[in-house]
Amino acid sequence: MRPSRQFRSQRKRADQRTDIVWQIWTDSYVAIRSKAAGGRLSEALRSYSHAAEAASPASRPPAARARPGLSELTTVLAELTHQLEQAQSGALAQIDAAEQEASEARNLAETAEQQAAQAERARRQAVAAERVAHNRQLEAERRLDDTRTDTERIRTVAWQQVAEHEAARGGAEAALDAARSAQADLTDQRDSALRTADELRASQLIQAKQLEALRRALAEARAAYDARADRLTLAEQALAEAAADKAALREQVSAALARAETAETERDRARAQAEQAAAEARGDIHNLRADADRHLTVITTSHQAELAALRASAQDARVRAERAEAQADAAELQRQIFARQLHDLRAEPDISSAAAGGQA
Repeated sequence: MRPSRQFRSQRKRADQRTDIVWQIWTDSYVAIRSKAAGGRLSEALRSYSHAAEAASPASRPPAARARPGLSELTTVLAELTHQLEQAQSGALAQIDAAEQEASEARNLAETAEQQAAQAERARRQAVAAERVAHNRQLEAERRLDDTRTDTERIRTVAWQQVAEHEAARGGAEAALDAARSAQADLTDQRDSALRTADELRASQLIQAKQLEALRRALAEARAAYDARADRLTLAEQALAEAAADKAALREQVSAALARAETAETERDRARAQAEQAAAEARGDIHNLRADADRHLTVITTSHQAELAALRASAQDARVRAERAEAQADAAELQRQIFARQLHDLRAEPDISSAAAGGQA
């Protein structure tokens, strides 16, 4: 780990202070040596002066007695000695100050080393945290793979159910072909009902109006129920089959809703990866809804055909007509329940889309 800029600046200042201390020590040593030499010279001059004064003036030549400057030289040497002593005192004071600065520099260096050790520990902690984050990332990727596997499994199951529903729809289409071959006179009405299927899915009010029209048709058919008891029996069988078809459709719708809820839960858990599965589930729900609408159209057409036939030929079974009316009311109630479920299915993609938008 590279040292920080503050640590380098502190280390540089400590080195500079150490150089200053060594320079002061060197200067002090030179000054002390110079002072010692000056002291020896001063002592020599003093001894020479004392010897010259102790000598007799008669023994000296006249020129020697008249020599000035020796005392001045002694005075100058004394001043130099005093200056050297002052310089020595100042050097000692500088040495003490330098030692204090060196101590401070050592303290700063120790502090910097401690900071470097703390930085090293922080780096190790960061490396450990990075390893932990990497492990968590690997765990998240593993969970994401598990979620993707579950999504694929759910998708496979959904396609299997779609295939089963396609098979059931094939059977219903075969029954519809048989009804078409038996009731060729109602082809125009069936085509008009198919053209208005989208309007039936889009508007609950239109369905209510059609149900009211069905009630009126049943009221008008009460007089015709007495003629043909066998056709009434066929009508009851058709109603029973219609109820069975409605029950099967309700089970399929419930299964589709369960799959949709499961897909929504998986989408919340897997975020973006599960959105595709949710879209596929919504597609399955849309297909189921379309099939249910087609079955509803077939049932409605069958009811209209039976009512038209009963209107022409059923006049002998009034007691059974009342019973058939009650069964028709029950079928109508089931139809309303199924229409409400279809309405909930229509609203479900909007809710899922809104939830997906909120999460994004």
